[in-house]
Amino acid sequence: KVLACQTMESFCYNHTHLLLHFCEPMGRSLMSCLVHQHAKLRIAGLRAMTAVLLTGQWKHSHEVVQHMVAWQDPNSVPIKAFYETVTRVNYFSSLDFDRHPAVRRFWYETLVHWLIALPDKVDHEPHIFPHLLTGLADENDEISLELFWLIEKLGENYELDPEHEKEIRDQKQYGWDQGWTYSGRAHIPFPLGGVWNGCGSSVRRLGRAGPDFVGQLSDASMYQAGDDIEGELGDDAPTVPSRDYEWPELVGLKIPRVVPRPRLGARCWVGTHVRRYILALFNDVVDFRDCTALNA
Repeated sequence: KVLACQTMESFCYNHTHLLLHFCEPMGRSLMSCLVHQHAKLRIAGLRAMTAVLLTGQWKHSHEVVQHMVAWQDPNSVPIKAFYETVTRVNYFSSLDFDRHPAVRRFWYETLVHWLIALPDKVDHEPHIFPHLLTGLADENDEISLELFWLIEKLGENYELDPEHEKEIRDQKQYGWDQGWTYSGRAHIPFPLGGVWNGCGSSVRRLGRAGPDFVGQLSDASMYQAGDDIEGELGDDAPTVPSRDYEWPELVGLKIPRVVPRPRLGARCWVGTHVRRYILALFNDVVDFRDCTALNA
């Protein structure tokens, strides 16, 4: 199965423009690999799924992502659902809470890779964004810390996007800050690990299952969670250890242990999607006095 995933990955990259109408069937065929009992095959399935999404960009790739998040159009109900129970599996959530830390780490890196490399990433952002926030509360401190810097990477791309150039330039030039920040003197970091003090001590479970990486890993790039690493944001900051299956734009990603204030692009990117979810959550609420315990 690993060889089959590698073959499909190579096949899709070499014949991208010929497989437009085969994107959804190939994507559905890979779903079983994402929940396989072997971690190495789940990682291979994610790499193959990335190649499949490139074949149906702007057309069928969004349907594959919707199938992975178990989204069902309320206006399109299959006849079978009227007569028997239909179960849909949320593969995104299954990978969010995968039992192997290496799979979870690569899963979040794959989501960031999709938001950077896929041309139709704007179609996938509403489905991907909540799962990136889930990674900030991962039970593995190394993964939650890396998620912070992955979101910083997305914030950097947000600042370079021509569509947001004016918004970013105005905020930088005028130095505008929210009222609750007291002119920028106060800030709240992303709650790494589900706690506000970053990767500090907490009462949550910290158990790990298995090694943190799968595949070839150089000994020189290994570091332990208890090592005394300086929290400077310079060249001495630790990087993600190199693996044989990592994405090229994330090679050498620095992950200092001291968490600074998120960059402007990351704050704008997160704020944009959070506002969308808040509006969608309270869209049908006309009068909050009607939200009682019975009908809320």
